[in-house]
Amino acid sequence: MLLTLPHLLGGYGLAGAAFNYEIKLEGKDSRRLRQKRCFIDLYYSSAKLAIEYESFAFHSRPAEQGKDAIRSAILGRQGIEVVHLNTIQLYNKSAWRDFVFNFSSRLGKRIQIRTPKFEEMNELIRALLPTGGGSSDSG
Repeated sequence: MLLTLPHLLGGYGLAGAAFNYEIKLEGKDSRRLRQKRCFIDLYYSSAKLAIEYESFAFHSRPAEQGKDAIRSAILGRQGIEVVHLNTIQLYNKSAWRDFVFNFSSRLGKRIQIRTPKFEEMNELIRALLPTGGGSSDSG
């Protein structure tokens, strides 16, 4: 929601993403990951750009991190660029803004928020994030 909703609703307006997008794996790729398909958290097919969220809860061990790195390399060979978003980047407002503006430039989009309701609505969306996810700042 933070990324895709329009500015008036507190999002950054980067519409066009598919959630949990399925990628079928074949041959060596399937054997390496020991699965026939994988799901990308957020995928912009027109730009062949994916976001993978790496929460501390599910990506804290080297085995999970290694599998994600292999998966990213496999997707890269298929022409899909994978951008990783971690918990700190999501919960820390300054880090989130940095992520969003960097990501939007990769999409070839410029973010220009003109609605006075953005900050208020953005705070309401951020309040929906599970507690204990990381540090938040006012930046």
